[in-house]
Amino acid sequence: MFLDRAKAHAAFAADLDADRAAFMADSQVPWGVAALTGTISAPAWKTRPSWYCIGSA
Repeated sequence: MFLDRAKAHAAFAADLDADRAAFMADSQVPWGVAALTGTISAPAWKTRPSWYCIGSA
């Protein structure tokens, strides 16, 4: 899976100049299909502190 090179600048790198965004789009590497089937043995939410804020007004 790759980010569409034609849309990369607007979708992913809007804060960069056109040349740098083009370089980033051209330098994408494929990620392993194994990432789709990997298992998580220790979820981070169980071992790392987390906080949240609820607005009431």
